Amino acid sequence: MPDLPPDGEPALYAALNETLGREINGWGFGDIDRAAAHMAEALDWDQTHANGYTNKATHAAALAQVRAGLVALRASVLDEKDDIRRERTANGLANR
Repeated sequence: MPDLPPDGEPALYAALNETLGREINGWGFGDIDRAAAHMAEALDWDQTHANGYTNKATHAAALAQVRAGLVALRASVLDEKDDIRRERTANGLANR
């Protein structure tokens, strides 16, 4: 990512996503219901556990915005399940 500092966390995350993201998403979204269940479990876990990296009280507004985005992503994945499966099939990816 040319516009990110090469030693910063956003650049490291972008590199990780570029390297492994396709494989992880390719496998993970082969079973939409299971992926959505894992998303719900992660959201539930996050709501009941302290964050050792970001203070939830100090960053409540930003974290609420991120959480709302993840909830919306999960809903979108479930709403578009049939389309995702068709696209995966067209791209030669397995659906489980």
